Amino acid sequence: GSWPTLLAILPNGVATNRERGISMTTYPRGTGFETKFMVGGVRYSGHHQTREDGEAWELESRARLKKGQPVIPADETATGSRAGKVTDLGALVEHCTKIRWASQKAGFTAIKNAELFRDWAGPKLSLPEAFTAAKIDEYVLWRKTEKKNSGDTLNRHISAISVLRATARKFDDRITLFELPWQPSNPGRLRFYTEEEETEMFGTLLTWGMAEYVDLFTFLTDTGARLEEAETYAVRKGDKFPKLLWGDIRGTAITFEDTKTGLPRTVYATPRVMAALARMKARPDTPHGPFEWVRRRRLRDVWDDLRGQIAWMGRDTVVHTFRHTCASRLVQRGVDLYRVMRWMGHKDINTTMRYAKLRPMDMEALARVLSSHEKKEEPCKPSSEPSLPLPSYSAGYPLSSDIPVGFGSWGPQSPLTPFSSSWEH
Repeated sequence: GSWPTLLAILPNGVATNRERGISMTTYPRGTGFETKFMVGGVRYSGHHQTREDGEAWELESRARLKKGQPVIPADETATGSRAGKVTDLGALVEHCTKIRWASQKAGFTAIKNAELFRDWAGPKLSLPEAFTAAKIDEYVLWRKTEKKNSGDTLNRHISAISVLRATARKFDDRITLFELPWQPSNPGRLRFYTEEEETEMFGTLLTWGMAEYVDLFTFLTDTGARLEEAETYAVRKGDKFPKLLWGDIRGTAITFEDTKTGLPRTVYATPRVMAALARMKARPDTPHGPFEWVRRRRLRDVWDDLRGQIAWMGRDTVVHTFRHTCASRLVQRGVDLYRVMRWMGHKDINTTMRYAKLRPMDMEALARVLSSHEKKEEPCKPSSEPSLPLPSYSAGYPLSSDIPVGFGSWGPQSPLTPFSSSWEH
């Protein structure tokens, strides 16, 4: 039962791990070390970068259990920490990346901005030094003057710093709260493509023999999909995750399961989208999804070529502008903002409200509404507004028969056929 007795019966007197001073509960696993131990019939485990971190975590955890205290999660004992307490900016960014942002679909931007702040301030900077009003003001001023960041971009950086600071206060109570230097938002021009601009872009691509990009951009325009929602797969940390597959398209219904907001949504295809999908289905390189052929690097090159060819295309013309175009055209044609929000998958109505200024207005019609009770007649519709077919809802989604045919104009029209000499919009 004793260690000397066990050693005596081992062949050739081979020493055990404990005899060598090596922990039996911490062992190599993957790129780090796994620590497992049991107290009172309960098993505890944690992953660490080094064997020493794992052994220190076990000793600290056993001591806390004896005192009736909870075990510190292993993730909170990252490199740059002492006894489970994050002490410097580098360890804090690593901690927030693992615990807060890595599991979020939109966490990439926050991680990038946190890393930029870490690299600017220094990864070994202590938490109290990193989160002073002077230090944060200095960083924001540097980004404003040197990097020429806009107010909205600066606020995204400050948002990441806000999360870092709130987390840092859990490890160090010397960090004080103060008003962060949030910047005024600059709404600027709500950029969307007009029908004439769309025609010029698509015509240029057809001249270059790039009809597949016309189909991609048509799909983004008429569905309002983000580029990453239209792609067949997303690659995150080397792993492939399905996005838009052929199984997500049933008749004219297109369902986006993996979205930025985490909320799936279904939209319905216009005839020109159906025609584009039919052409994608016929391609040999799209066995799993319609836009499996898309490669981001190649797409950037094509877009840069378009910018170089078309004079009016500037920095505010990006692929994502096709999504703005969809929302803008819906609002301009009289669809109410709530249904636009549902179609676009906005999580907050305030996002949709950006497009409110595009709504058609007829002030004389408002006067007729107010005076209609005096004449005992129904309010008349504004003569300047067409009677628009608005999407109705069945089980929370628009019916395909209610969706306007195409976005170029209201009323029947033939699907977009990129290979013909004439364009219907």
